[in-house]
This record gives sequence, C-alpha cells and structure tokens, in this order.
Amino acid sequence: MKKNLECVIFSLFFSFTIFDVASLADEVNSSNQFASIDNKILLEDSSLQMDSYLIGPGDVISLNFYNNLELNNQYEVLANGSLHLPLVGSIEVKNKTLNQATKLIESSYGEHLLAPELYLTLSKRRSLSISLIGEVLRPGLYSFAPKESSLTNSGMPTVVDAIQKAGGITQFADIEDVVLTRRTPSDSLSRKRTSLNLLNLILKGEHYQNVILHDGDVIKINKTKNLKYENLDIAVANLSPKKINVTILGEVNSPGPISLKANTPLVKAIYQAGGPKVFSANYSNVALIRTNRDGSSFIEKYKINLKEKLSALKNPPLSDGDVVKVYPNSLKKVSDGLSVVTDPLSKTVTAITVFKYLTD
Repeated sequence: MKKNLECVIFSLFFSFTIFDVASLADEVNSSNQFASIDNKILLEDSSLQMDSYLIGPGDVISLNFYNNLELNNQYEVLANGSLHLPLVGSIEVKNKTLNQATKLIESSYGEHLLAPELYLTLSKRRSLSISLIGEVLRPGLYSFAPKESSLTNSGMPTVVDAIQKAGGITQFADIEDVVLTRRTPSDSLSRKRTSLNLLNLILKGEHYQNVILHDGDVIKINKTKNLKYENLDIAVANLSPKKINVTILGEVNSPGPISLKANTPLVKAIYQAGGPKVFSANYSNVALIRTNRDGSSFIEKYKINLKEKLSALKNPPLSDGDVVKVYPNSLKKVSDGLSVVTDPLSKTVTAITVFKYLTD
C-alpha cells in the first residue's frame, strides 16, 4: 500500500513538473514571438515617421481652434525655437512633437479661454539636415529643402533619397546592415537606433525599411564582411549613381576619360575604351589606381581576361574617379627604346641600320 502511494505521488509530481516546464516553454516562445512582432511593428508604425517629427526653427505651424476661430492663424517657429502667440506670448516648442506642442499650447490658453481645444498642423516644414557615414561615395552632411523630390507622397526624404544624394553606395556596402539613429522627443534629447535591411526593401518590397527621415538623423552603412556580388547588381540599380567617370590610360585604342555604368568591371571598362592594342598591350600588367577618402592612393595589378566574372581579386568593380593603366609589352618597350635612339639620327641612318649595329 505504501509503495503504491509513493508511486501515485511520484506520478502526480512528474505530471505537474512536465506541465510547468511545458507551460514555461510556451510562455517563453510566446514572449519571443511577441517581441519579434513588436520589433516589426516598430519599423512599420507610422508614428516612427510622422508623430515623432520634431518641431524646429523655420517650421510653419497652423494653429486651429475648435471654438475660437478668430485666433486661427499660421506661425513660424523662431530661431530660438519658440512660437509667439496672441494672448499667451512666447511658448517653447523646439524638439517637441505636434502632439506635445498641442497639449502645451492648450494648457497655456486654458488660463485665458473657457474652451481652449485646438489642434496643430505642419503647414510648411524647414530644410532637414541628414548625416551619412560609412560606405557611401560622398559621406557628410546633406540638406533637404521642403520642395525637394522624394520617393514618398509626403514630400519628406527617405533613407534611399539620402543615399542617392550622397553618390550612392560603395561596392563594399552592406545594405543588409544599415543603422538609423534618431533623436527622441524628450527634454534630454536622447537617441534611438533602428536597423534597416535595404536588400529586403528591394527584393521583398518591405517599404517600411525605407524610413522617412527627420532633421538630425544619422545614417550609417556598415562595411560588408562577406561581399556578395549577386546582390551588388541589385543594389546598384537603386542605391548607386547611374554613371561613374574613370580614366583609361596606356595601350588601349581610345585612351582618356570615359563615362560608365556604376560598378562596371575592370575588364569591361578597358573594352569600353576600345580594348587593348593587339600588338603592344601587356595583358598581364594592368594597374588600377584608386584614391582613398583620406587622400592616399593604392595601386593593384590585374590581368585582362574576357572570361573572368566580376571578382574583387581578378575583375573588380570600378568606382568614380578610378584610373586604369594598361602597360606595354616587351616588344613595345623595345620599339619605344629604339625610337628614342633613332629619331635624332633619322636624317642620316635608318632604324634598321642602327638595329644591325647594336646586335652585331
């Protein structure tokens, strides 16, 4: 009997333990699922793009009263970040959202009006300053005027707009790892970060990845650790300038500056310049000269191979400002050396005579 009772107790304990562990696992999985959903909603939520817009000097705000229509008017935010309003005077609205400013102004008018209900709208926005750093061709600070073209119907610039304005991405850009840093609407001016995947924007149509920008936003495009050339052509179509300018020198049929599509491979660029000269070009000695952002330069040597696909090691994509030089072969060098010797003597002896003299 005692043994049977112990078995029953053990069975009940074991059952409750399994139930608790299973319940805990379900709770954890459920929590993780909601956390993932919440993160996605954060990207898609319109408040990230609209409600969190921070008022600043130069914005024109429309003041609209429900019961005091005579006070309705438009007011420009002054350089000190304030609105100068009738009855209440100066009110600080800099770095506040429209909702925050509405509550603040309602509170101030509550001391003068019986029904101070009102709402604010943004009649005209100021120029926005956006910083771009990392793997863009021209990193720096960019300004977007109110009427500047945009990919959105709101007239506000987006991440893609900013990247295109900065000359596009470099061939080392990781468009799956773009970080957007933004001020939050608070007195402490704290910041928040959002990670964006622009490859999903292009391939999957995830337009919430192309976030509408606000004044003071910082966009950082990280450098890829694993260059994927199958993604590079896709990204170039939307995230790079359509044309680049490079210079092809040396033993090609049409040397000089040339305009090419962005990220054109080295070998293709040489053939766009008329191709290498058949009898004088050294197909194994081609130099790519590139200037870095810090002003320094580097030179890499390559071979001309028509069968070579786009490759960082053998057939790299070119960047704006690159210089390519195709060196002469040995026959060309000898020919040029002889011409230096024979040109001053051309009036008295022929090149053949000198050659025979030198080889005897």
